[in-house]
Amino acid sequence: MFLIAQSVEEADGFARVLENENDERKDIERRLVEEAVGQADSMIGQGAGGLALWLEHGHPGVHGIVASRIVERYGHPVVCLSPQRGSEGLVAGSARSVDGLHVLEVLRTINRRHPGLFVKFGGHAMAAGLTISRDDVSEFQSAFAVAVGQQLDGHELSPVLWSDGDIDPAEITDGLLSALDDMEPWGRGFEPPVFESEFTVLRARAVGEDGTHLSMSIKGGGRAFGAIWFRALAPGETELPMPGERLRLLYMPAVVAPTRLQFTGMELVERRAVGADCGDCRHNVKPAEFCRGISAFVPDTASNGIRSCNLGDAILSRVAKW
Repeated sequence: MFLIAQSVEEADGFARVLENENDERKDIERRLVEEAVGQADSMIGQGAGGLALWLEHGHPGVHGIVASRIVERYGHPVVCLSPQRGSEGLVAGSARSVDGLHVLEVLRTINRRHPGLFVKFGGHAMAAGLTISRDDVSEFQSAFAVAVGQQLDGHELSPVLWSDGDIDPAEITDGLLSALDDMEPWGRGFEPPVFESEFTVLRARAVGEDGTHLSMSIKGGGRAFGAIWFRALAPGETELPMPGERLRLLYMPAVVAPTRLQFTGMELVERRAVGADCGDCRHNVKPAEFCRGISAFVPDTASNGIRSCNLGDAILSRVAKW
């Protein structure tokens, strides 16, 4: 639209429309995530593995995003369902899965056991879409839970954080950032590197329209860094990291200005007060194997946490942390 604008004023009008529609999408997403979290808490409390969530006032345009948020939060496969717009009596659904569970095979299993349940479905191992009759929502929810449980075969689900290794923040140099930049583009099967380090909080404040993001100044390896931590807080949460508090973080380093390093995509591994004994650490990890000559780590509770190296000899293999 901007390229076909005949004037700056017309381009500004297009920009306002786009901004308003994006704000509306974010509001819808926020509301649906809150609703989905309530249902997921209840289902998991009852022992469900697969979560088929009925969102009466949902929006198919944000189903995938909402499902991904719930997968990230709980580590369970999720289907978000809501009435299909323009098709009375039909329901649209978007599925997102977890490593080790082939969600399309789950839907195929349901299709064999419940002929005629689906109007249509399709997808791949990690994501799928489906259409069913509104009258069949309860049947699908039950069938999804059963099929997921059988494919998991007793494997316990939980949120998973992946790390490419613990590094000293002093190692975050222009040379490292340049080397990572040369390895792009990242994508599925070749995800961007996520490092792990311990930092001291200098300052922290809530930012964003709903105050759910954190802007922080942190110190590690004798250097100070700016950091943005997206979706760090729940809506209305006011407890922020305090100056002097030590945080162990997963993060992706990125350059936002020639003279300033900026971390993005932070994921909290653990939150520990200054001086706390590591016996209080939430994650129990130990040396397990070697990956191209560099130690890899896997949790005591996992037997299949090691992923293959994706960054060559310079980067630790990815490890699951519960």
